[in-house]
Amino acid sequence: MKWYNLIFYFSAIIGCYACSKQHEENHTLKEKEYMMDEPLSALSVDGDSAFWMGSESGMVWHIAEDEKATYEIETGRIYDITADQPRNGSRVCWLGIRNGGLQRWQLQAKKMAWQKTYAIAGKGYNYSVYDIEHTPQALYAATSQGLYRLQLTDDERLQPNNEKLQRIYPLDGDCGEKPLPFVVRKICRQGQWLFACTPTGLVRIDIQNSKIATFHQGEKITYAAIFNNMLHVVADQILYIEDVNGRILRTLSLPIAPSSLHQAGNILYLIASNQVVLTQDGCRYVTIPLRHNIPANSSNVVAYDAKQGFTLLLTENALWYVPSHLGVFNTQTPITAACSDGKNAYYINENNELYKQVLGEQRANKVYQFAPQEVITDIHADGNQLYYRTHHQEIKLLEVGDNYFKNELLAAPRTLYLSHDKITDFHLHRSNEENKLFVGVQDGLIVIHDNGIDTIRGEISRQYITSFFQPRHSDMVYMATLNGGIFYASDNKILPIDNTRQHSFLNDVIVTDTYNKNLIMLRQHHILLNNTDDSVKAKDINRFI
Repeated sequence: MKWYNLIFYFSAIIGCYACSKQHEENHTLKEKEYMMDEPLSALSVDGDSAFWMGSESGMVWHIAEDEKATYEIETGRIYDITADQPRNGSRVCWLGIRNGGLQRWQLQAKKMAWQKTYAIAGKGYNYSVYDIEHTPQALYAATSQGLYRLQLTDDERLQPNNEKLQRIYPLDGDCGEKPLPFVVRKICRQGQWLFACTPTGLVRIDIQNSKIATFHQGEKITYAAIFNNMLHVVADQILYIEDVNGRILRTLSLPIAPSSLHQAGNILYLIASNQVVLTQDGCRYVTIPLRHNIPANSSNVVAYDAKQGFTLLLTENALWYVPSHLGVFNTQTPITAACSDGKNAYYINENNELYKQVLGEQRANKVYQFAPQEVITDIHADGNQLYYRTHHQEIKLLEVGDNYFKNELLAAPRTLYLSHDKITDFHLHRSNEENKLFVGVQDGLIVIHDNGIDTIRGEISRQYITSFFQPRHSDMVYMATLNGGIFYASDNKILPIDNTRQHSFLNDVIVTDTYNKNLIMLRQHHILLNNTDDSVKAKDINRFI
């Protein structure tokens, strides 16, 4: 080998090692990034599986699980969007606009139609709305001039008749002809209480009788949110955790002054313009620099997608999907996926590091580093071939050897199958002839083999497959389904086991490796033995291992 080839080879190894060390030392959010053509400025949820986004130039997006709608409304910067469904009326969107006031828009077939902009005394329409909260009786707006309220009757929701918003804080009426600025950027609600962040303290309003109380008087409150039924209040670099009556339960001194808060599981996110700081206990903090800044002066930049289990974070030009199972506070990184082919075991941890262990040995060695934004949910292996499933409904193949540096240089995942529907589970069927992948999709079964991909027809095509099981030393593959009992694959046929059809909501199935095989099923935290009436309660168990 020539000397310059040796130099290149060792330089590449050193470079890979440096990158690996940097990745190990610097935490990331493991985000999946979706770039947008417009500078973004607002994010809000719409139910449990959809959300709204707004931009600096008046673009609006409504993104649901199966569709995305875009509206060009040509306003100024959008600070907040909230949707409302009036009785007997079409859907209404309330928009908070920079120096454009509170605006009411009606959703039509493929566009949004402006209906009304609400004036305030002394400013007309030339004020900013940073945050909106609506109740069945009223709409509350956090503005550059204070906290305002708009009474909402059914008539108002259908036909906007009210001309002006009424200021309810500060308590000095409409402030005459030229109201002084009094910036309220964030409001939040807990039951009958509405909380507003002001430059002079935290304001609590009883929405049932309009009574007002103030807490933290004299402090500039920049953000407030409700987590676990407790109020989290930010004043510069201090976080107060308190009840709705202002009784402080805990005070934390923060390493930064966050502009927003979020909580996922037991991890609290402190969000600033160019970094996110995570804490689990208020004692240890992990700082994660951001590749894109958070939109300045926007109070609505983070939300939770309950259906998919992701945190949504808005940056200046991109929407981030952040997985909520971060393990940065664990001294030993948890394993998220594992498998064995009978000779070797493979493990993937929450840092997306792949480890390989020869069975019988006590040590597992790192052999590959997956992309940090890729969430891997399940793996199967056959020798150096690793098959895995991602949260983007992909089945991929990685051929990986024992040498980490060689794998980093040469190994590259290959997509075998990309599903437009949810992948419910998948199984590697190993045989002397060829490997096959059984892939359950909603609803149906796909088989991937050397010659291509087959979509299986028949009764199984109408079933939601929850799990696969293949006994040792057998070519038969068993399939648990949500509503159709147990099926099995044998001799290129997929057949139901008739006496299991009465069982619904099956999570898993195993077959004992004995002469008289027994079929054991897991259904809604109960273990069932086929052909008997016996069951054993198994709380908090979702799978057999």
